[in-house]
Amino acid sequence: SPLSTLKSKGENNFITRNLFSLIIKDGQPFKGQMAVNSSLYFAPFAGKRIGNIRFKQLDAFGTSLQDTMKQASAWFEKTANVLHVKTTERKLRMQLLFNAGEKVNPQLMAENEKVIRDLPYIQDVAIVLSPSQKVKDEVDILVVVIGRFEYGISGSLSTNSTSLSVNDKNMFGIGHQLSASMEFNKTEKQHFGGSFNYEISDLGGRFIRTGLTYTNTYRKIWWNAYLDKQFIASKVDWAGGVSLERVFSDYYLTPYAYTRLDTAASYLNADIWYGRQLINPNIYSSLGNMIIAGRYLHQDYFNLTTGRLENSLFRSHDFILGSFGISKRYLFKNNRIYGYGITEDIPYGRYAEAAVGFDVEAYRTRPYFHFRYSKANILKGGAYFKWQVGVGGYLNNSQIEQGAILLNTNYFTNFIYINKHPYRFFINMELLSGINRFQEEYLVINRRFGIRDYFSLDTKGANRLKLNIESVRFWGWNYLGFRFANYFFADAAFLSDKLQSIMTDKFYGGIGFGIRVHNESLIFNVLELRLSWIPFSPKGSDPFIFNAFGQPKARFNDFLGGKPEEILYQ
Repeated sequence: SPLSTLKSKGENNFITRNLFSLIIKDGQPFKGQMAVNSSLYFAPFAGKRIGNIRFKQLDAFGTSLQDTMKQASAWFEKTANVLHVKTTERKLRMQLLFNAGEKVNPQLMAENEKVIRDLPYIQDVAIVLSPSQKVKDEVDILVVVIGRFEYGISGSLSTNSTSLSVNDKNMFGIGHQLSASMEFNKTEKQHFGGSFNYEISDLGGRFIRTGLTYTNTYRKIWWNAYLDKQFIASKVDWAGGVSLERVFSDYYLTPYAYTRLDTAASYLNADIWYGRQLINPNIYSSLGNMIIAGRYLHQDYFNLTTGRLENSLFRSHDFILGSFGISKRYLFKNNRIYGYGITEDIPYGRYAEAAVGFDVEAYRTRPYFHFRYSKANILKGGAYFKWQVGVGGYLNNSQIEQGAILLNTNYFTNFIYINKHPYRFFINMELLSGINRFQEEYLVINRRFGIRDYFSLDTKGANRLKLNIESVRFWGWNYLGFRFANYFFADAAFLSDKLQSIMTDKFYGGIGFGIRVHNESLIFNVLELRLSWIPFSPKGSDPFIFNAFGQPKARFNDFLGGKPEEILYQ
């Protein structure tokens, strides 16, 4: 039988003996199975005592969790594997949410795989359980890890400017990240500039991210020190953060940083928040976990608010916000969605949040409120559908000010085969409406805000409806770890100053196609080559646009709650 064949292959080395001989049993979920609930594999081991915990790291290039006997064959991959510094076992052990002697919790095990995969220097991980050969009702655990090649270099070159950046995402194998960049621009008064960032993704094994940033360029001179910890769904836990940001010179503190100020802004931001999660012990309850959080934000502008500027973004103020949320979250694992060649964790479930607070200025105090609700479902075959609604704003003289209404949906299909080629279709729609926003606040449709490759400083409005459709075909070809996908897209957007007339006001659109190049072994962004046609292009611009760029990988929204924040109007 196929099962017997897998078991016989598994006898060839130690790792596959764990993956096949000890694990695969008739009727039991297979570890590499995709498009299933992430805790499904761990469910048969629920309640069993955890025995020995061991780690096995595979090379960054030419290896696979699905075939642990596979090795790099090309000289490029072999050389990169020699240069690659693997994460220390001590650092990996600090990422575990469980210890020897505890009982197996399937939800916690699935959560732990996601926690490790989310680390910037980890490519993929499999937590493999096998019945102990010595102790009854005890399981041994093998954590198989594939890291990323931690070094990266990138840059850009044009007629007037040049930039170069270098990165190390896993210094000395202990999870510290260092990035530095330099730039030259001959048209600016300050020709040379640069930036530096040092970050620890997990401080002291407590899942705390902390770091320091310094930047000195013609656009901005500033430093930022920060510390942040997010909730973990399956544990009674706290979350919180502190951020201190001192900006000495910022010429682009304008909406979307499009236009330059005549006088550079100088300001201080101090932001602190803390939250507690109360776990519902009944995992089958529809209520979920309760989350209580509070935040204090202090902003002080030193050279732009010399008088009473109430309706201005450049204002010194204190913002105090408290929130109460209910979270019910599950994990689903799949692949070939935003990545290509790795396991992707898809959060689904629901999250409801109500928040109230106060915005305190020198001459007035405004109450603030918001309510938001989001829900995501996994549909038949692994398709995904999420929707979200939110409303919020400040109260001033019995009127809502700086208000926002948000409605959005995100959907993608399972694999649809056309001429034996796998396709996914993505459909995203969003309605965002502003209520009595400040004069400096407006919505645009430029690039990621609406129409790909569209750009205009004059196209703006208070309300926006946008629709983005994309079909992605995943090629089966793999060259030195580089995998390819081509896509076609269609974007449409409406902008209006009045919500009632949004469907009859300004309409914009664009269509095109492109190619994405993925290599999950590297820390680089996804490389995209794209050709767009914008029939209603801005005056003086070419309707056909070719673009080549690095695109950060999209991430799924989670349902855990976190730092209380206003509904984003952008």
